Parts: sequence; structure tokens; C-alpha cells
Amino acid sequence: MHIIPFEIQPPKNEADFERMCAQVYGVVFNDRMPKMNGRRGQVQGGVDVFVKEPGIGRVGIQCKKYTMKPVKWEDVEGEVGKADKHKTPIKKLILATTAPNDAALLKKVQELSDDREAKGLFPVEVEFWDDICNHIDRFPVLQDSYAPHAPGAAFHRQEASLNAISDIVLETNTAVRSLAGLAPARPDSVDRLISDQLDRTQALLQACRYRDALDHLAAVGKDLGPFDAHQKARWHLQKGFGLWLTCVDDRESANLFLKAFELYPDDERMAAAQVRGFMLQKKLDEARAAGESALERFPDSHQVWFALANVRLLQGEPIQMKDVPDALKKEPDTLQFVAQAELKAGNLDEAIKLSQEAAKHPAAGFFIRANAVRIAAECGSRFPVGAMAGALPVRETNALAFAVELFNPWHERLWDVQSESVGETVSHLGYALLMLHRFSAALALARDAEAHGYRSAEILRTQVTALFELDRESELLSLAAERLAEMNAASLGIVGQVAAKDGNLALLKQTLDAALGCDPVDDETTELLTALRWDALMRADQQETAVREVLEAKVEVAGGLVSACVAARVLNRAGRTLEADAIVQRAKALVTPESHDAQKLMLAELLFNVGQFAEAGALFERLVTPGRLSDLHNRLLACYVRSHNRRKAKELISSSLSD
Repeated sequence: MHIIPFEIQPPKNEADFERMCAQVYGVVFNDRMPKMNGRRGQVQGGVDVFVKEPGIGRVGIQCKKYTMKPVKWEDVEGEVGKADKHKTPIKKLILATTAPNDAALLKKVQELSDDREAKGLFPVEVEFWDDICNHIDRFPVLQDSYAPHAPGAAFHRQEASLNAISDIVLETNTAVRSLAGLAPARPDSVDRLISDQLDRTQALLQACRYRDALDHLAAVGKDLGPFDAHQKARWHLQKGFGLWLTCVDDRESANLFLKAFELYPDDERMAAAQVRGFMLQKKLDEARAAGESALERFPDSHQVWFALANVRLLQGEPIQMKDVPDALKKEPDTLQFVAQAELKAGNLDEAIKLSQEAAKHPAAGFFIRANAVRIAAECGSRFPVGAMAGALPVRETNALAFAVELFNPWHERLWDVQSESVGETVSHLGYALLMLHRFSAALALARDAEAHGYRSAEILRTQVTALFELDRESELLSLAAERLAEMNAASLGIVGQVAAKDGNLALLKQTLDAALGCDPVDDETTELLTALRWDALMRADQQETAVREVLEAKVEVAGGLVSACVAARVLNRAGRTLEADAIVQRAKALVTPESHDAQKLMLAELLFNVGQFAEAGALFERLVTPGRLSDLHNRLLACYVRSHNRRKAKELISSSLSD
């Protein structure tokens, strides 16, 4: 083949170069899920991008953009030293740079790498700009992005244009992911060896080893010539499932599902695949029509009914168990599907019951268990005050406890699953453990997840919250020092509270700056962190400054509830009771019967703090969970005693003893 030379310009900035390296090395190493290692300004342990190389494991890429100057030997030593110091879990380190080739440096790096391998340490490679361009030259999909006029890129764009999707908005996490549509081999296939190989792929998919399944399909499918029509359709179907279940590329999954139907339309699973393909392309009307046509042809097909019902749910139609054919009512995929529909309709009892039935089924897999955790966590989150106090209603408590046990032990039920959905499930599990007040278990789960390569703001939030609740302040502050820029609004709010309690004005300012840098900015968090400065000033023995700043803020006129609660406490502690009372009145006006329980709790705590016990007690009465003792009951009892309401105090004590 004649190769037409082309020129690629280096990226304009370091962030673009890091994204380029993620894409290039993801393609080179056939890793569909390369991961960026945090953001700029964070401690990254000498690695900007992680990819997985088949047969090797996790490879770290350190990206160095230089315009005119060469890479120095000190740069290499420095990045290797960082990876060693932070014990970055990699099998190889590649220093990728836009700098020109340097034979002397390459030789020194090779010698360093040989020496490290002899000592059992990860090897090191350096790739210059010419090396990166050579990678792009080899892969048309990369040429499409970085050399659009190269002949390979033109072919790739032409192929991609056939797979264009509609502009309909579809939340893909609403589509229930299931392996029910996998097709078995046909007994009349001529080449049994090919069927056996596809059976092996199917076993890998059913074992949640989705990446291994895709690798196996790539090896098996190098030449589809010997495959019969059904085997070709089955290969496309399996690859579609592999990509869909790793949550990597729904567009390519859709095309593969449609191709499977095109190759063999006389199989009910291929007919269901056509429906699923249109659904993932967000062509819901076409999916509906294809599903109804397929159901007429295959009236008893579980796979076709399920695919069509998924489309109906996405179109906003309610799905209930009475709508399900009798033969399918006990199937785990059906149970989890209807559970999700009941949750969407607000029927929590039925959603929890059905999700648990699905998870108990012997054939239940990862996604069915993950759905049960998500439903339990969502139900529990509807009672934020009960979750905070460790006194959720019995139904939610039992649902969360059941869901958590579904993933015990973690190493079998989580880390062996090859899907990006694992990270989301870890977030839900961590949230469930926090609501159950199993803080040590939540912390262990989050740390174990990060050790297995799953990092997200929600998983970090689980760590922050658990450390806060366990009173492990020094560890929390160390975590904040290293990863403040990674934290979401909830985590920053917790760090801000710790900083204010310690009178640490510098950390509080850093936390506020980080919150203001979030996209989008969370107004309630920034309001909290701004107000916490007044509390921090008081604790830093700067009372005069704190009072002056509160009065200048005019909270009694324009402040929000969070600002009012902090400001009133500060003024009350400073003996400025008249000004404090004006702000308390502002807080009362902001909380109405329609306000959510978390706001009512803030007001109740403020009223208790300033000595308005009767009004505080009236709010706490509405917030305690009947039959579940918690600190809220202690607060309520204190309100009764201090407001001299002995009758209610006795009644509360009696009911608590009976409970």
C-alpha cells in the first residue's frame, strides 16, 4: 500500500495533549476505557493517563508538552521518582512528549528501564512526537481526529457517516441493561469449532468479564469468512452486548445490534436486537414499530417483549406487573425492569419488593444487583433527616441492608466485573453504608475501589463523609490537602465545617475557592462556606471581626437560611442578642410548611441554640422517625424539659421505653 505522508501539528496546550494521549494510547493498546488521572493541580503520582495493555496490565502515561526545547534527563528521573514515591499502581511508565527525537536520551532511558526491570520495578519508555505521529499513521480512527486529510481518515468518516444517530435526548441509564438477549448456537451450524468459540465468549459475558469477551471476539473475528450467517449475526450480537455492558459506546453497540438482525432476521433474539439498536440510536418510534412487528412474529418471545417494554418505558408509558405475560413474571430481568418502572412512578413499596425478588433469583447478575442497590439508595435518600440521624424508616433500613449484602464479598461481586458501571455502583453502595451509619465499612469500600482504579467525586465523597463521622479529622485534613480540587460540593462543605471548627481560615478560603471553581457552582455550598468564615473567626479569637462582617452582610434582610443560621449563632455567642433575634426572625420566614425536612432541621437546631425551646420542639416533633430512637429524640426531650412541658417529656420517655 502506498502511504501518503501527512503532517500533524502538536496540541496547543498541555490539557489538549493529555486528552490526545488518552485517545492515542487507548487505541494503540486496544483499551476502550483510558482514564485521565484527575485534573491539573492535583497530586498525580507521575501519571496523567492510565491505559491497560493486553498481557501487561495498567500502563501509566506521563504527558510532557514542549514546543521547542528537548526533554531533559532530569525530567525523566523526576517523573519516575514521583511514580515510585506515590506507589502508583502501574506495570509500565511511558513518558510521551511533543519534543523531537533524542537518541542520547532514548539510550539512557532504555538503560534505566533494563536496570529497573532487573530489580523487579516497572520499566520506563519515552515516546517522542515522531513516535506519536507514527501511531496516528497506523490507525484510521486516529487519523480522523488528528490527520483529517489522510486517506484512512476519509474512509473512517465515510463508515461513521452510515452510523449517524438522531438528536433525540435519551437518558441511557434508563435503558435496563440485560444479557437476556444473547443467542445460543444453532445445532445445524456446519463449523462446530466456531460455535464453541462463540459459546466461550457468551460464558465470559455471563461472568461479567466484558473486556475479556471483547478481546476474545477480536481474536475469533479476524476473519468472518468461515462463519455461517447465524454465526456472523451472533458475533455481532455478542460484541454489541460487550460494548453496551461496559458502558463505553452505545452508538457502536446500536450498529452491531442492527447488523446482527440484518444478517439473520429469523431469530427472535436478533429481532430483539433490532429493537434495542433503534432504542440506543434514540429512534424510539422506529424501535416501537420494530418491537410490535417482532412481537407479532414471535408472540412468546421473552427477549422481544422485554426490548419492546424498555422502549415503552423510555417513551413515558407506565409498566406494571399486570402488563407482563404470565410466563415472564418470575424472570429476574422482568422483575428488575418493572421495579424500575414502579420507582419512576413513585411506588416505593412495590419497587423495593420487586427489586429484591429479582436480586434473589439464582440467575441474577451484576446489573440486577446494582439496580437493587440503586433503588434502595434512592428510596433512603428521600428521608435525609432520618439518614443523618441514623433513624431511617424500617422499610428503607431493611432495603439498604439487603442491598449491601448483595455485594458481599466485594472482590467477587465488584472488582471482577469489567464495566464502568462498577464505579457508579460503588457510589450507590457507599451512600447506602453511610445511610446505615456503617462508616468504617463505607470508608473501606471507597479506599478499596480506588485501589482497583475506580476514582470519582462521589467515591471521594464517601471517604470524606466517613472520616468526618468517625472523627478522624487528621486523615480528613490530609485528604483535603492532597485532593481538594477533586472534591464535589458535598465534600467541600464537610471540609469547610472542619476548617471552621478549627479556626483554620486559610483552609476555609481554599475550600471556598475550590467551590467557586466547580462547574456548575453550587450556591448553597458557597453560601455555607462564606458564612462559616464568621464561625472560624470566632474560634480564632477574632470576635470583633466576625461580628463586624456579619453586620455588614445584612443577613436579616437578604441572607439565605444557611447564612442566617450561622450568623445568628455568631451574634448570640458574642452577646448581640437583639441583632441575633432579627436574623432568627429572617430564618423563620424562610422556612415554610412546604420546605424540605433538611431546612426544617436547620431551623430547629438554630431555635434550640438560641433558647427558643418550645418552637424548636414543635419542629423536632415532625422530624423524628416513629419507632426509631435517635439523637433527634434526645433533642426533642431537651426541648420539652427546658420549656417546662413535663407532660410531653413523660410521654416521650414512656414511648421510648416501649420502643
